[in-house]
Amino acid sequence: MAHVHKMFMLAGETEAQAAKDAETVLALETRLAKASLTVTEQRDPQNLNHPIDVLPSSKELPHFALADYVAAAHAPAAGKANDMEPKFFAEFNTLVADTPIEQVDVSPLAFAACLRRHQAYRRASTKRTGTSIRTS
Repeated sequence: MAHVHKMFMLAGETEAQAAKDAETVLALETRLAKASLTVTEQRDPQNLNHPIDVLPSSKELPHFALADYVAAAHAPAAGKANDMEPKFFAEFNTLVADTPIEQVDVSPLAFAACLRRHQAYRRASTKRTGTSIRTS
């Protein structure tokens, strides 16, 4: 968390705002990590094989605009996909529904504080080295 805090500070946030944003990032990422498969669970291919139809699955994510995400990702809007971690996406949907709007940017998969962390890292790297580095 100290690293995330430092990145927000290097990006120009105040000490208090950087601390608050780092806590938000930690809370959101921890919540999603708890709903994710462990490394050991990921070793079993059956744990990762959950074929779904893309369009009907959007009904399982009522708080997330799956169609908008698919369009933004330039992915096929129909057909099959593999929902490798159903528990993760169920928790993601719940998180979008019950997290205050100040902490969540409701555009697809863009959590405001998490996104700003990556942007802050890029800006801080540019300030330090004079060149931008890829963070994704």
